[in-house]
Amino acid sequence: MNRRWKEIWARWSRQVRNRTRVEEEARAAMRAWLMV
Repeated sequence: MNRRWKEIWARWSRQVRNRTRVEEEARAAMRAWLMV
């Protein structure tokens, strides 16, 4: 893995710890997409 990827992964893993919020946002985004 490149250093850059490790940094990106570190950022992502931090965000994924707030998983419930991320999942809710993803579901809202999917609903918006399906409505369009």
